[in-house]
Amino acid sequence: MTEQRYNELVKRLEEIRNRPTVVLHLWFDPDEKLFGEGFYPKIDEFNNDAFMKSMGNEDVYIKFRLNPKLQWIQMDNDNIDGLDHPFSKVILEELNRLSNKNGVCIKNRKKQRIASNFWNV
Repeated sequence: MTEQRYNELVKRLEEIRNRPTVVLHLWFDPDEKLFGEGFYPKIDEFNNDAFMKSMGNEDVYIKFRLNPKLQWIQMDNDNIDGLDHPFSKVILEELNRLSNKNGVCIKNRKKQRIASNFWNV
């Protein structure tokens, strides 16, 4: 490997490391995940863990990273199958608020778009 190529790789790794990363505390219905349509996490807008648990939900922490195209990419946990209305827009807004960035969409681990500023939801 040439020194120039090595320096390019080091620069690229530094760019990746410096991308905004946010971990969100989300909730999901375990029965729906196992026996229904799939993994559709939602955000607790009222910050009431006891209520979310009383509704049969389980919590999960999911990491998202903003790429250069301003797309939030799911980085860990089970692949998100989708985000129900109105949670898709709320989760996108929360990622942007916490990072002080303006991401335009969310993609799951399979790189499928699951939320967008351009969708009418």
